[in-house]
Amino acid sequence: MSIYSVIPRELYVVVKEYMSRKEFAKISEGIEYNKKVYKEIIFTPSKRMVEEFRGCLYIDENNDTVTDKSIQIQLSKLTYYLNVFCNEKSKLYIKKALENDDDIKNQKNDFYEINKALEALNSEGLKGIEKVEDIMEKILELRIRSNDRIKELLLKVDEYKKDNDIYSESILYELCPIYREILMINFKKVKLIESGKKYYDSIKISCKKRKKWFDIFTGKSKNIPFMKLSNIIGGYEKILSTYAPILSMHENQYEKFLIKREKDNIDAKMKLIRIK
Repeated sequence: MSIYSVIPRELYVVVKEYMSRKEFAKISEGIEYNKKVYKEIIFTPSKRMVEEFRGCLYIDENNDTVTDKSIQIQLSKLTYYLNVFCNEKSKLYIKKALENDDDIKNQKNDFYEINKALEALNSEGLKGIEKVEDIMEKILELRIRSNDRIKELLLKVDEYKKDNDIYSESILYELCPIYREILMINFKKVKLIESGKKYYDSIKISCKKRKKWFDIFTGKSKNIPFMKLSNIIGGYEKILSTYAPILSMHENQYEKFLIKREKDNIDAKMKLIRIK
């Protein structure tokens, strides 16, 4: 569900002077900061279903707009992560990174066939096969670990909701370390995939050569293990393309990159705050 809802009629008077024509105002759930409860109001294109907002502002418990910049910065940070942890309609929502358990299970089952393809290529003297096999095993372990941590984070969020806890700094500071660990696990997956990239082209070419192999006794394709191997390699190459900007980074550089990205996201939100 969304963390935003239709703005109450009594608040419309407060926000209408901040709205442009053909915009729709939505209000967030409560956010506690320094023992006071605030709410974020976002302005979206009225006919769109997604949470794509063009501007925002913050109001306090008295429905007065927040003009203190230091408070706006903290509220921008809190609401950014509120979308990460709780907003199912946001592209930031962490659950969108959760993989289907059946998909992971199926790939574990596929490893028997894939290993047959790797063994065949290794026996032909193709380089890097043992390296790629090790990568695949470790990637699977990291996918399982990432899923477990995402589930743990979502479980904590559900516990807060059941207890009717108001989202606050203390909740953010409890959830953020888990979230950062998830990001670092993903970074390790990318770097692990990158470590075998010089072998991927030759493996794909060798797999392609077996496209028309059939078992003369059963008539079944003998290419299936190679097809599955080629598909995984193709997936790895797409990941490397997506994460190209961070491939040259070490872990400490990536941690600094995450800190800067957080600041950039907060700065971007600050620029969207509307003033009279």
